[in-house]
Amino acid sequence: MTLRGVAPSDGSAGRLTRPGKDAVRLPLVACLALLGSTGCQFFFPTPIDQAADATTPAPAVRVVDAGFEPGERFVAEIRLDDLVVATGSLEVQSRCLAKGRPALEVATEVRSGGLLTLFKSGQSETRGLIDADTAFPIESFWDVKLGDRHTLVEVDFAQGGYRYHQTRHLPDEPKPKHNYRKVVMPLEQVPHDGHTVLGHLRSWDPPDGTRGYVYALMGKNLWRADLVFVGREPVSTDDGLVDARRIDGVATRTNEKTFEAVRSTPARPFSLWISDDEKKIPVRILMETDVAKITLAVVEHEVRAMPDGPLEPCPELVDPKELAKAKPFKKSSPKEEETVDPEEEERREREEIKKRLQERTGIAR
Repeated sequence: MTLRGVAPSDGSAGRLTRPGKDAVRLPLVACLALLGSTGCQFFFPTPIDQAADATTPAPAVRVVDAGFEPGERFVAEIRLDDLVVATGSLEVQSRCLAKGRPALEVATEVRSGGLLTLFKSGQSETRGLIDADTAFPIESFWDVKLGDRHTLVEVDFAQGGYRYHQTRHLPDEPKPKHNYRKVVMPLEQVPHDGHTVLGHLRSWDPPDGTRGYVYALMGKNLWRADLVFVGREPVSTDDGLVDARRIDGVATRTNEKTFEAVRSTPARPFSLWISDDEKKIPVRILMETDVAKITLAVVEHEVRAMPDGPLEPCPELVDPKELAKAKPFKKSSPKEEETVDPEEEERREREEIKKRLQERTGIAR
């Protein structure tokens, strides 16, 4: 299936503004978002005002589907108003075995192009392992270049948390900078990465008006997206109307220590349309910033035949020795470390975080 020239269903016209710093950064990042790569932020402003109900308590979005099919391949375009400024692809490999579990390997590549290269070039290569039974991430590795900055992030995920190691190569810095962290979260399920968020939303089909939320790690930043399943509506493309399921959301960058909103980053509404058929193609993400309107459209989709046979081990995406250096924010005294089981300590910390969130915001349920 090929989809091109996806246009806003409201027929609104965009405006052309001289790209500034945000204009250079957002289109590439938007492409990363839809394709599952997470080198930078994931959510962006749209013309849809949804902030009023963003804090309404809702259950976590849950599906039982990996969200992707072996052999699937997507190609997407990012447009700044009417200019194509970045392209990207997402490819799903054959099933493999990760830590004894059936998994899917997903690979993403994004590159800026066109007018955007006059200001700042960018590219991202991302790989992830998704648990084929639970649809949650197992490991992720991101290699992101934006201008003269180069960032590597490796993450492994577990129930109620994750560990990451970030390596940043900065201009005029002789040595790379390292950042390690183990995060314990106020939820029972495994948190998401960019790939599995997309997979979950492809499979999410509740009654119209249903609300939910997801937590997702984007690079080293944690975000919470409060969602509403709007319902069915047609989306206009050059090939005609495509019936789609519309999901609106408001994303809030979240402090990974307190799990409260980061006040310096504004809440970011967004909308996603997914084709209402067995292919579940993410047809469009619509965004509008104070710089320009941004449209992300999947322009190609195919499912390639994959070889059958016994499952082979998945490639190792992370270095366990490096991730073992990651420590949680809460540090115990040497005496406590000798007497308190680490898993029990994490459970207690998670319960404390849940209690604080319930008292302050009412969002942890």
